[in-house]
Amino acid sequence: MNATLNAKAQPTDMAPEATQASMQILGQQAKVASAAMAKASTATKNSALKRLAALLRENTEALQIDNAKDL
Repeated sequence: MNATLNAKAQPTDMAPEATQASMQILGQQAKVASAAMAKASTATKNSALKRLAALLRENTEALQIDNAKDL
């Protein structure tokens, strides 16, 4: 499995149509990713989890700033 994480910042003032389209695409991508992970080996799943954990650590400050906006 050779999936690429595609995390792009989205503007917070998106039009409702754009938000709906973005959510539709995100949902479709999640279904594809879910199916791929269901078929993946344990080693591949562990590798993906380790990479996601690293991305979270690398982006902690930005995530905290964005989360603070929600509070």
